[in-house]
Amino acid sequence: MKSKKALLLSGASLLMSAVLLTGTTFAWFTDSVTNENNHVEAGTLELTLNGGNNDPLFENDVVWEPGHSEQAVVTLENTGSLWLKYTMSFSNVKTTGGANLAEVLDVYKVDDSSATPEDLIPENKLGTMANLMKQGSFETDDGILAPQGEPAEGYEDSDTFTLVIKMQEDADSKYQNCGITFDVQANAAQHAYEKDGFGSNDYDNDAPYDMTRVSNQDEFLQAMQNERGILLAGDIALDAGVEFSYDAKLDLNGHTLTIQDGAASVKALSGTTLTVSGDGTVNGVLYADKNATLIVNAGENFTVNSKSAMGWAVYGAMGAIVEITGGTYTASNEGSVINVASGKTLSMKNATVTVGSASMLDSIGISGNAYDVYLENVTVNAKYSRAVYLNHQNGSSVIKGGTFITDKVAEGWNPNPTIQYAGTLDISGASITRVGTGILYKVNYPKPTQVEGLTQSNLTFVEADAAVSGYKDIDFA
Repeated sequence: MKSKKALLLSGASLLMSAVLLTGTTFAWFTDSVTNENNHVEAGTLELTLNGGNNDPLFENDVVWEPGHSEQAVVTLENTGSLWLKYTMSFSNVKTTGGANLAEVLDVYKVDDSSATPEDLIPENKLGTMANLMKQGSFETDDGILAPQGEPAEGYEDSDTFTLVIKMQEDADSKYQNCGITFDVQANAAQHAYEKDGFGSNDYDNDAPYDMTRVSNQDEFLQAMQNERGILLAGDIALDAGVEFSYDAKLDLNGHTLTIQDGAASVKALSGTTLTVSGDGTVNGVLYADKNATLIVNAGENFTVNSKSAMGWAVYGAMGAIVEITGGTYTASNEGSVINVASGKTLSMKNATVTVGSASMLDSIGISGNAYDVYLENVTVNAKYSRAVYLNHQNGSSVIKGGTFITDKVAEGWNPNPTIQYAGTLDISGASITRVGTGILYKVNYPKPTQVEGLTQSNLTFVEADAAVSGYKDIDFA
C-alpha cells in the first residue's frame, strides 16, 4: 500500500513540475564567430590598339600598282588587369572590280617600329591577305601580354610591330581598277597565367577569342569554318540555312540576318550550344537540334520573324534546352511560333510572342512538350489560337506573371482555350484573355474527371467576347 501511495505521489509531483515548466525558456550553450570584409572583384580584360586612335592604318588615297607597298606601325597594349592572349585578323573585307585584289596582296610582319625593303623576306611574310582571311588570323601562335604595368618573365604589357602590305610584282592586268577595304581587328582572350585557389593556372586554357566581325555571306561562312564567334558588321543575307557544329556565339550588333528569305534556320547541332545576343533582327528560325542548347540574350530591339513552312520562329528538338530572355518572336505560317518538341527545358523571360496570321486556328504561340517549362513575364498574342500549349503529360510547368491572349473566334468553329496543359501547372499573377476556356486541363488517357495538377493564385481573367458562352475560366476536357 505504501509503495502504491508513493508512486501516486511521485506521479503527481512530476505532473506539477511539468505544469510549472510550461512557458519556461530553456538555456543552451551557444556561440558564433564572424569573418568580416570578404571581397570578390572581377578583373578587366582590355586590349588597346594604337592608344585608341581609330585612324585607318592604311590610307585610301594611295594609287597602288604591282610592286607597291605600304607600312603601318601597330602598338597593342594590355590596358586591363588580367593576362591576355591575342591574335589579329582582317575583317569587314569588301572588294570592288572584277577580281579579288586580296589574292595578290602579300602581308608582312616586322618586329620593329619601322620596316625597310630588306625586311620583306620569307621569314617575315605571313601570306596573302586572301589566305590569311581563310586562316582566320595573322598567325597561329598567340601573342601574350602582361597586365598593365606588370611585365614579368620576359613578357611585356605592350607589343609594337610593323605591318607591311605589298602588291605582288606579277599581278596582271585583271586587277586593274580593283579595290579593297578592310578592318584590322585584334582579338583578345584570357591567358592561362593567374592561379586560382587550388594553385592551378590552366582553368582558362581554352578561353575563346572575341567575336569575328562579318559583313557578308562569305565572311559569315568563313568564320563558321574557323569555328569563331560572329559579330555582324552589316545586314547579311544567307542563301541557305547554316549549322553550327561547335559552341558558338552570334551577336546581331544592331543588324539583320536573313536566312533563305526567312524560311530557313540557324541551327545548333547536337551537343553544342548556340548563344544569340544583341539588338537586331533574324529573318528565319533559331533551331536547337537534338540535345543541343539554344540561349537567346536579346537586346531591347531584338526580333525573330520567320517564314518557315513549319510555322516556327524558335524550335527545340528532342532533349534540347531552350533559354530565351527578351525579344519579340513572330511566325507567318501555321504552326507553333515557339516549339520545343520532347525537349528537356524551355525557359522564357520578358519576351513577346505573336501568332502571325490573323486567321490561324491551329497555330500555337508557345508549344512546350519539354519536361520543364518556365515562363516569366511573357506576353503571347494568339488571336484565334492557343496562346500556350503545355502537352507533356509528365511535365512540370511554371508561369509567373505575363499576359496571354486568345480573343477571336472564327464563325462556325469552337473557340480555342487560351492556356492548355497536361502534367502539372503552377501559375500566378497572370492576365488571361479568353473566348473559350481560360485554363484547360486535358490529357488523352485516362480521360480526366476534374482539374488536376493545377496550383494557381492572383489570376485575372478577361472574357473578350460576351457572345461566346458556356466556357469557364478553368476547366477540364
